[in-house]
Amino acid sequence: MENIFNHISNYPRSIPVETASALISSVCENPDVFSLQDRAAIIDRVNGKACSDDPEPDDKLVDDTELGDTIDYHELSPRQSMVHPENYFPQSIWQKLRDSNLNREVPYLEIAKLLVQLGMHRPREDFWDLLVCALQWATEGKLTQLACQRATLKAVFTQCMSHMNVQIEAPTEYPMMPNTLAETHPALYHRSYESSDPPILPPSTLDTHTLNAVKWHLG
Repeated sequence: MENIFNHISNYPRSIPVETASALISSVCENPDVFSLQDRAAIIDRVNGKACSDDPEPDDKLVDDTELGDTIDYHELSPRQSMVHPENYFPQSIWQKLRDSNLNREVPYLEIAKLLVQLGMHRPREDFWDLLVCALQWATEGKLTQLACQRATLKAVFTQCMSHMNVQIEAPTEYPMMPNTLAETHPALYHRSYESSDPPILPPSTLDTHTLNAVKWHLG
């Protein structure tokens, strides 16, 4: 533990808020590795070294390593949510999801990139369950080991986030339909989609009522 404390304390500059959040989440998600006392101590050290580059945690991400204010772990809440991720998929993603011969990680990567472009940086935990549910529905139950699919999506999403370095204004609660987002956040919408590949409603061959019923049970 002392080595961890020294590493955090001796870090040559402030820790970016996203890195601090990831570190805290990692510590909190491993109760078997760290005791409650150790977790609290690590979180305090990380908070003390973190810079506040998120002045409005609900809807903005700002990359500014010069700010010296520390952050509080609870200031990162509430997280963003998108209850209907399937409504935001463009035709290209649907085609890949329906292609049984395609490696599943290919559409996962495109979905993760799209989420980053849409300004999703702090999804609620239950968002990942909803997304896996939507993918299971879209692929007609072809996914297996859903917990692993959820973990894969989160890992790909985090990898895509690491390449994000611009200021984004995005909603905390995403509207059901992307056209509403186009009205409320036009710059974000046009940044996320190519004119030749806009979001479309899920294919009519898929039973949206079944998906909504499953989502209701998940909620």
